[in-house]
Amino acid sequence: IPLVNSGKNVAVFHVDSISDGVAVSPMRGRVAPEGRADIEVHVMLDRPMQLDAVLSLNIRGGKPIRLPIMATAVNPNIEFIEEEIEFGQLTLGAILAVPISLKNSSAVEGTLYVNLQPFPEFSLSLEERQEASPENDSEYDTTALQPISLQQYQLAIGGVTENQGGQTGGLGAKSGNLGGSSSGGGGLAHSPTEEEDEDANSQIYKITVQPNYTLQMQLTYSPSDLGQHFFEFPIVAAGGGKSEGLRKVVHAEALRPRMLFSTTEMNFKTKVVATGIQSVASVLELALHNADDYPFEWRIDTEPLKKHMGVFTIDPSSGVLAPAQDCLVRAAFMPSDPVEYKANLNVYISPPRGGSESKDDTDPTAVLPPDESKPYLSLRFKGQGTVPKLTFDRREIVLPIVPLGIRSRCLFYIINEGYESLDVKYRLPNDQIRIPLTINFPEGQQIGITKPKIPVEIFFQSNSRISFCAKIEFLDSESGSYTLPVSGTTENCILTCHQYLHHNVDFYTIEGDPVMLQEKEDNSGGEPGAAPSIKTGSVSHQSVAGYGGQDLSQADFIVRWMNGNVLKNQLDHFPTDLVNGNGRHLYEMIEFLSGGKPVSNKGQAGGAPRMDTTGSSFRGGDRGTKQKSREMVRIQGLMQQYEVLLTFLKQHGALLSSVRPEHFLSYEQYLRYQQSQQVGITRRQVEKMFFPKSMEAWMTCILQTIKIFLLNRITMKAFKTLPGMTAEMDMPVTIPADDLNNEMPEKKATSPELQGALDPRQLQDSNVYSVAECILLRWLNFHFWRANRDRYPPRKVCCFDTDLEDSIVLSVVIQSHVPNCQAVQMMRFPCTTLDHHEENAVHIIAALQEIGLSFPIQASDIASPQPKDMLLFCMFLFQNLPHYVPKTVIVFSTMLGVNMTKNIELTNPSKKAITYFVQLGGSSDFSIKDEQIKLEPRQTVSFPVEFQSRFSRLVEGQILFTSRREGNVHAAAMVFKLRSRCTGRKPRKTIPVSAVLYEIGTVDIDLENPFSEDAEFQLSLRESAVTDAERNPINSKRCENIEPFHLGSARCRVKAGGSGKLTVSFLPFEAPAHFVALLGFFDSKAGEFYYELFGTSSPPLPLESYKIQVKAEASGTKELILPHRNVQMDRARMWLESKGGGAKQSIPDTITYDVKLSSPYYTAPRQVTVVNALGAGKDAGKNDSRGLARSSTVAVNDKVDRRPSADPGGKGQGGQAASVAKLTLEFWPKEPGVYPCTVTLTSDTDIRIYHFEGTGTAPNTHCSLHFHTQARKHVTQEIPIVNPTDREWAIKPTFSHTTGNGHEFDGPREFIAKKKGATGQATVTNYSLTFKPDWVCDIKAQLVLHNAGTSETYEYDLHGVAEEPLAEEHIVIRCEAREKTSHMFAVRNYAAMPATFEVESDLVHISGPSSLQVEGRGTADYELVFQPLQAGQVTGCIMFRDTHTGHFTWYTVELMTLPPKPQQMLSLTCVVRQAVAVDIQLVNPLDDVVVFEVALNGEGLLGEAEFVLAPKETATYELVFSPLLPSRSKGTAVFFNEVVGEFWYDLDLLAEPALPVELPPMQCELGRTAQTTVTIDNPTGSEVILKHKSTNKINFKVLQQRIMLPPLESTTISVEYSPSSLGVQEEAQIVFEHAAVGQWIYKAQGIGLPPLEARKVTVVAQVNRPVSSTITFKNPFLETIHAFIVLESKSEKGVFSLLNKKAKVQIGPLATTQIPFSFCPPTMTQHTAEIAVTVMKPNLTWSYQIQGVAEAPADPTLHTFTVQARESLQTFYPMTLVGLDTTPGDRHGDTLSCRLEVPPQHQALVSKCFDITLDPEGAAASSSDEGNKRSALGDSQVSLKVRFAPLRPFVALCNLVITRASGGRWRFDVKLEATEPEVDDTISIQSPLNKPASVAFRLSNHTSVYSEFDAFFDAESAYEFTVQPTSGVLEPAGTSGTTFVITYKPTEYGKPVQGKLIIQTEDVYWSYLVKGTHPKYSAPVADKPKVATRLSKDMQTELAKATSQRRRKNFIKDNMQSGAGALRD
Repeated sequence: IPLVNSGKNVAVFHVDSISDGVAVSPMRGRVAPEGRADIEVHVMLDRPMQLDAVLSLNIRGGKPIRLPIMATAVNPNIEFIEEEIEFGQLTLGAILAVPISLKNSSAVEGTLYVNLQPFPEFSLSLEERQEASPENDSEYDTTALQPISLQQYQLAIGGVTENQGGQTGGLGAKSGNLGGSSSGGGGLAHSPTEEEDEDANSQIYKITVQPNYTLQMQLTYSPSDLGQHFFEFPIVAAGGGKSEGLRKVVHAEALRPRMLFSTTEMNFKTKVVATGIQSVASVLELALHNADDYPFEWRIDTEPLKKHMGVFTIDPSSGVLAPAQDCLVRAAFMPSDPVEYKANLNVYISPPRGGSESKDDTDPTAVLPPDESKPYLSLRFKGQGTVPKLTFDRREIVLPIVPLGIRSRCLFYIINEGYESLDVKYRLPNDQIRIPLTINFPEGQQIGITKPKIPVEIFFQSNSRISFCAKIEFLDSESGSYTLPVSGTTENCILTCHQYLHHNVDFYTIEGDPVMLQEKEDNSGGEPGAAPSIKTGSVSHQSVAGYGGQDLSQADFIVRWMNGNVLKNQLDHFPTDLVNGNGRHLYEMIEFLSGGKPVSNKGQAGGAPRMDTTGSSFRGGDRGTKQKSREMVRIQGLMQQYEVLLTFLKQHGALLSSVRPEHFLSYEQYLRYQQSQQVGITRRQVEKMFFPKSMEAWMTCILQTIKIFLLNRITMKAFKTLPGMTAEMDMPVTIPADDLNNEMPEKKATSPELQGALDPRQLQDSNVYSVAECILLRWLNFHFWRANRDRYPPRKVCCFDTDLEDSIVLSVVIQSHVPNCQAVQMMRFPCTTLDHHEENAVHIIAALQEIGLSFPIQASDIASPQPKDMLLFCMFLFQNLPHYVPKTVIVFSTMLGVNMTKNIELTNPSKKAITYFVQLGGSSDFSIKDEQIKLEPRQTVSFPVEFQSRFSRLVEGQILFTSRREGNVHAAAMVFKLRSRCTGRKPRKTIPVSAVLYEIGTVDIDLENPFSEDAEFQLSLRESAVTDAERNPINSKRCENIEPFHLGSARCRVKAGGSGKLTVSFLPFEAPAHFVALLGFFDSKAGEFYYELFGTSSPPLPLESYKIQVKAEASGTKELILPHRNVQMDRARMWLESKGGGAKQSIPDTITYDVKLSSPYYTAPRQVTVVNALGAGKDAGKNDSRGLARSSTVAVNDKVDRRPSADPGGKGQGGQAASVAKLTLEFWPKEPGVYPCTVTLTSDTDIRIYHFEGTGTAPNTHCSLHFHTQARKHVTQEIPIVNPTDREWAIKPTFSHTTGNGHEFDGPREFIAKKKGATGQATVTNYSLTFKPDWVCDIKAQLVLHNAGTSETYEYDLHGVAEEPLAEEHIVIRCEAREKTSHMFAVRNYAAMPATFEVESDLVHISGPSSLQVEGRGTADYELVFQPLQAGQVTGCIMFRDTHTGHFTWYTVELMTLPPKPQQMLSLTCVVRQAVAVDIQLVNPLDDVVVFEVALNGEGLLGEAEFVLAPKETATYELVFSPLLPSRSKGTAVFFNEVVGEFWYDLDLLAEPALPVELPPMQCELGRTAQTTVTIDNPTGSEVILKHKSTNKINFKVLQQRIMLPPLESTTISVEYSPSSLGVQEEAQIVFEHAAVGQWIYKAQGIGLPPLEARKVTVVAQVNRPVSSTITFKNPFLETIHAFIVLESKSEKGVFSLLNKKAKVQIGPLATTQIPFSFCPPTMTQHTAEIAVTVMKPNLTWSYQIQGVAEAPADPTLHTFTVQARESLQTFYPMTLVGLDTTPGDRHGDTLSCRLEVPPQHQALVSKCFDITLDPEGAAASSSDEGNKRSALGDSQVSLKVRFAPLRPFVALCNLVITRASGGRWRFDVKLEATEPEVDDTISIQSPLNKPASVAFRLSNHTSVYSEFDAFFDAESAYEFTVQPTSGVLEPAGTSGTTFVITYKPTEYGKPVQGKLIIQTEDVYWSYLVKGTHPKYSAPVADKPKVATRLSKDMQTELAKATSQRRRKNFIKDNMQSGAGALRD
């Protein structure tokens, strides 16, 4: 059973549990991903039974697999036909054969064993006439009887040897041995030796009897000793059993002989038919001896010899022998025809003389005549006549496989059989060109009597690859022809010639270019090439022999290679596993290597066709004698399969001439096959032939598969594109575009070695190597040249064994691909011993492990190489090493110090997961996180490689991906080169430093060593620049040639991971600006890194500060004087010079400054020029001595180009302009306050800053304030006054009201604003202004604040609004209904005068005074009384209003009313689920109708929700209490009316539990059950699920698991009673409960009765088909019982049988046991049986009445009844009931009944429309003709009356069961098919495009009932149709019907559309064809054209004139001329 693992992980399984008789191997194992493992299940059942077991396989980490196993074991019923085996009396020396026959009447093959070893005088053989029979069954019978060895016999019958035989008595005398001689008779070429016939002489036989077959044999008795034999024939069935039918007695008696014969059988064997004149007959001699005391006369009856006249002759044929006298008889054989001759000759001798004779005086010498009444014994003559013929000493010639051009030789012998003298001629195959065979006769071609055999040599030699099978014909002098098959192969491939290369290693040399194999001259004296040819036989090494003594060492490596590379499942034993698996490993290998090429197996595609092609189980019938045995069918199937395999391989180029399909069979199968082909062949002969052939066949197939599917992939094309085939080592396959470091190298001239390696010439010229193998040699030689570098002497690899055995070449080839491979760096050279070779081989294996290649090679494979093995190894290296050439260079372009991660994207295109192991080499700057990565099938994964950028120089590395082989899947290695490229120096951190312009800023830098080693860093500054805030460089003339940053030291030593200090100075010459520079740290070992210095310069400090004061909104001016030199800049330049920094720079004489002001309240000119008078005086004012030392300032106005702002000429001062020029600033303050301003002068030379502070003094202020509040609620506003001065301000406020009483706005009358604080900050002092309204008002006023300190005035307009007052308080009052409660309210008078307050409220049921007096500014209490009538919560308010002013105060009131005290306490008591009522009397005192609302609170209270009383009426209210759960609780009944109020009753509720209900007592037989039902009502309005429990679950249980009570309905529940005792009352309490509904309790009781009535069991079986069934018997008692099970049946034996052979069964308390029985009806009659189960204590018996129903064999016919829906079919249908035999008087209707079994979904439909009944009269026989026909058919046919009238289409598959009252049942498959009816009507609808049109019609049901319907269009209908309604209820027949509306809305023009409307109910189906059309289109007709299409005459004239005037224009020329003109212009 194949176990397939379709997952991606290795699966581990173990077999969990197996039944008896089932063996599984292996019990545990592992299955590779997507692999498979085969488990073998063997079933060996030791008794007849039906096995129904489950095999459970536990999968580690997965779900277990359960595999059902079903098997039927049947005892073959084999018995002797003969009653006894009687030989009678036999004279010693005579032979008698008695026929015996074994009949197998069962359906399975039977195997028997006969051991005649204790009886050596008896032998068993097949009946002779059958052996000679030419029919097919001879194949059957020759193998039916096989001799076996004692060991096989003991194994087969379980170690039992039968020695019960032996000689039973007998006479002690032994006959004397007479010598006999024979002459003549040609023997076989291979006479079997003694040991070969060991099995044949063993006298132990294995007999195979096919199902339903009789085997004819004969038992031969040839007595060799006196005595009597009386024994049971020693035959046993397989397993050791023996049935009654095999017990037969053998009786024979050997009488003492009176006459002794040397032999009684004269076998002349074969003799050539006489042709010549002097033909000599074959002669045998027979010695006779008288062993009697008296002389006698003998005579041989020669009458039978006359039948073949002259063939047999005998002389003498009679004579007289005296006592103890001998006589010699000569018999001759001279055949006349080539046939077999047989004759039996009777021998008669004188009667014996008894001692009791009366005549004592009889002459003892007297001779009595022979007694002719009875022969003494018979002589058997036998001889075979043959024609002369030639035979050979072998059946076929298989020439040794040789390389091209080498001669293959074979020697064999021709054997003469019958030719006196013959010159042998021969005929070779016609195709001598393609099959160059030559033949040689070393001893001549003459053969004859004197020379019985001659040797023949056959030679084969070819220079082209060939594999052939041919025939050589040897001819005699006449027309006789004797063919001998010959096959041979020659090819230049190691895999084909491996045997030759291995065995003839000393006889050839391999050298040259191209490499050629040449055989050495043989000095032994034979012909050249003879020695190696003869030596091609296989040599057996017993040390490694494991397969029939074969040498398996040659296969060892191949098996390892297959397991490691191509097989999913391990091949452990070669070739045993291949044979056992029917070559599955080979198929697997082909499928793997050929990429799933199909090995076709007669329609079975796929790589592995069905291995066992024996499909059906072998069932015997009457044809048993004619069909092949099951084993032969299997062998033929296998051979057919292997034939297909060989054909497939040959089609693909495999050379397999010597391989036959039978070579793949197992030994036993091959033996069987050969025996079927060649009668008489022995086991030993087959064994000698088989094992070498089998071994060679498998080996050849595997190697040829490798050759055609793997080796042939190595082509010149693949070789040229192979990575690594370049003159330089370690060159990547592709160079990426971004790898700028690797500019394309100049195209070097290809080296001659590389050109030679890639030269395709001479590749095909080798006679021993194929093109692929030559490529491999070239590849090895090229890489040895490329990577050797003169380490080893140059060499050329010519062969795969001796040239590679020292591993030097292999090591260099590995280094050529993996230069840094460590394992092969230190190889031993030179190698002189095997130890040296093995030492180097170990290095090679270590190298493979190092680079991650797994290959199943061992050191000994390399050190002691086999060419074919090393070829596979070199092929592996060829396929894998090129993957280690770097695929490409991965360039890491990154900034220094910026680590970079690049992802290598790996994709797994296969169907299996791949795990890669990752190795990193080269620079340590490259790193990886994981050393392993797993790729799921079809998955793409990114593998990150991280580069740590430490140096700006280039670093390199290499990454290697290798995968471990998983099963036969191996992903190729991948290598990538890694290379860095520094794109810039990214600083590790930025050091900010800031400084004021021209001032020195310093920063201390914490230098952290980022490397893991101590370092001494060299410091450097580079790339300094002036930038903006975004670090974009900007030009600055002020900073030209001036470095902003300066280092304190040039070196710094820092420990690993430590830090150091470093100071950097920063001096800016530009502001505001940013300065950037890189501070570099470099250590040659640790690395380099950079910090960024980021300097920020701020503007310089002001050179001078000025102040100015102006009134707000007025203006003032100020003048600035500017010197030529900037003191700040001069100081900075001096510091630079002291540092040796910036070069000395001169300042220009004229400097123009741009002027910038920071405040908008100042104005000045945009530019100003400063002139150095010292320099300018040379030109302008040389005589002005004062001007020499001074600078002049020129202000430039906006509107004038560079003209002085203060014109000197205007002042009358001549040419001395510079000395008095100034920069004038104008100040405009908007409001009072301080206005600072910064004046910035910027030029290309320097920057200057001057500071101004202007003060604006304030004019008067004015603003307005708004206030909003409720009456009597104050609001305060703080007015802030800010005093920035050094003295306090006195503020005087003044109020003036324009409306109101004049006191609403108020504040302090005097106020001081505090001076500024000590810190110099201005102080804020708040003035508090308050708005105080007494009542609702709208007030306007004014506030003036006068500041005496500054004489400022601040004016405020005030506006105040007051609204109605808020409630004084929220009062909560709690009281009871109809009870008085009072509350005091405090009423305050805000006025000064006494006031009267009137009281208002919106509350009801209150009382109090209507008004209240309160003193001025006083408070009074007011009492208010509340008496509400009803409970609840009410909110309202109460207001107190001053009657004089209208002012008021108010409160909000919340009234919380509790219910009144109850009227009365009522107690209600009731049992749960019952009811009790109480009457409450109510009175209506009013004249109005009163409606009470009733509220009932409490579980189980019921009553009306409303109660109405008429005026003055008294009535009673009925209150009902009906509880569900037992409890004691309180409740209330509340009556409420808005007018009368509310009153209520307090209720004390007591619910008592219900008493248990007693169920009527039950009685029941033991082992059976009785049931009773209880009904439970659901009193609630919701669904209830009840739980149930029983106090005695053993005897009483509730049948329903889930009890559901529908709302307000009752449910019936069944309680089952099963007694467990006899006569004892058993009780239980059963409780049903639910949390909400309560409990129901029932008391149940019952008594157990003894079993009385037999139970009925029905079992159904087909005739002669056994069926097993079981009866389940439960032990009803609470203790263990011992039961006896007995089966009684009146049916014949074997119909019913118990399968369990044990009659006594032990059954535990309340346990069940299965009683299995089988039923096999022989006839179609009723069968009954009774099974009784008896128990002793107490003495009880249970009976089971078994009704056996015999079913006819399944009828394969499908009986179909087809009719259209709404049509009717009525017919009589004949049905044949197989096995129905009725007497002529019977009517079928009396004895037969029929029933139709319908699937549930069709039951309702079929029952309405289909009837089938038996026609009692037999309508089929109504006419006389039919009656005759029926009688001819027999009484097995019945007629069925069928009516089928469906109203809607459907298809139902049913079963028709016909039952006979007297027993028997027939089952038929019936198909009912109602097809769709014709459409009921056609409806046409016409509609224009996109407009719906509708048609309506009515339809009523076909019966007078309403039916639900569905209406729809079928799937093929056009989508433009819709129908309404789609579902609903169809009105009954007789009504107008339901209306249906069909709508058609076309959306496109085209062909007419149609649809099928279907309306169907459950019973009926209507259909309508709906057609949709468009209205017919009529094209419009125009009277006259609307568009003018013709030109007028005038226009035509004008156009013609224009055409004639038009000249041809050269546009290109014009364009060129105009272009030139444009250029000139």
